[in-house]
Amino acid sequence: MIRYLFFILFLLHQSTGVAQTDDFISNILTKGSPLIQRVTNALDTYEVQIIYTAINRDDKDSIHLQSHSYNLDVDRYFYPASTVKMPVAFFALEKLNEVNRPDVHETTPMLFGASRIPQKTKYNDTTALHNQLTLAHLIKKVFLVSDNEAYNLLYSFCGQAYINDRLHQHGYISDKITHRVGAPQYTLDDNRYSNPYLFYSNKDILLIREPQQCGYSFDHIQKSNCKKGVGYYQTGTLINEPFNFCSKNSISLKSLHDILAKLVLPGAFSPELRYNITSKQRHMLLSFMGARPSESKYPTYNKLKYPDNYVKFLMVGDLEMNMPGSLRIFNKVGYAYGYLTDVAYISDVKTGVEFFLAATIHVNANAIYNDNVYEYEEIGIPFLAELGRLFYEHELTRNHSFDFKEIKSLNYD
Repeated sequence: MIRYLFFILFLLHQSTGVAQTDDFISNILTKGSPLIQRVTNALDTYEVQIIYTAINRDDKDSIHLQSHSYNLDVDRYFYPASTVKMPVAFFALEKLNEVNRPDVHETTPMLFGASRIPQKTKYNDTTALHNQLTLAHLIKKVFLVSDNEAYNLLYSFCGQAYINDRLHQHGYISDKITHRVGAPQYTLDDNRYSNPYLFYSNKDILLIREPQQCGYSFDHIQKSNCKKGVGYYQTGTLINEPFNFCSKNSISLKSLHDILAKLVLPGAFSPELRYNITSKQRHMLLSFMGARPSESKYPTYNKLKYPDNYVKFLMVGDLEMNMPGSLRIFNKVGYAYGYLTDVAYISDVKTGVEFFLAATIHVNANAIYNDNVYEYEEIGIPFLAELGRLFYEHELTRNHSFDFKEIKSLNYD
């Protein structure tokens, strides 16, 4: 049985209140362009946090992971945006498996009802094979193009209470996922209610679930400095006071890094902390995370609108060319309110390179929110892309002999 040594030098979940940095990442960053230096010389402005984890494999088939951090503070707030879709997708499969019925699985057709305003019904999916809505198809769209509607249905399938129960049971007790995304019609109270749903086969109903309401209070789960900037727009009017993120989704970069690591290297975690998913489901998740939009048959994506580097910020976010065929990036990004985040396992079957990299940056020079004036293209994406390349270049100086059998065996369509 493969044995893993869990993260060496990795930080504890408990907040220290102090940003953690070691010299390793600082030294890597000194090799970067003037843009890298500009950002790292103004950390208070750009709120950069970075985690890099090297993967060392020995001749006894053991894995040793060594992590380094830069300006990492698990108590400092950043808006996670679509990165929260990753744990919710994983938790949806865990909840599905609790049903424990062979006829109800990730490819079983389902539909969603509506029990209250502003919920909407969803009976099929025209982008899916046979137009059938399934959990697998929703998860695929979440990772391929970060589809908001797909996430919101997964959120409703799980329910607010289940999502946060699993989040805390997995050890992320200082984090919370409390709302849908890209759905301004939903109030904080609306997000406490889930849609009813059912699974079916032909004309037979296999399983039906009534809507759920979450009664939890999340007021005690609060990051520091969750009021940001000097103003924000609300219904077209500028409000000259800080924008309040305190009731919004909140999850640390370290938690996101660990959530991904559990999927890629489950043996690095004790059995009770691993995801309750099957090997087949794990391979499905990896294939969806590593796929490029052009490889998908259902849905089919326009390559001009969804190029291969779509929602792949680290390493390739600023490239206009196709990604190298040997490169696979298993990741989830988030971008909103000037925050850009990418959490990734990066692998190259040609060079043998593999490593984890997670980073977040804030690009909002005028400190005004909801004005759609953010420096994503000028600073944020180029920074993350170069950051990924810096660590890839570092990895090329290390010895690699891994054969990537699992990654080569994945079906990316």
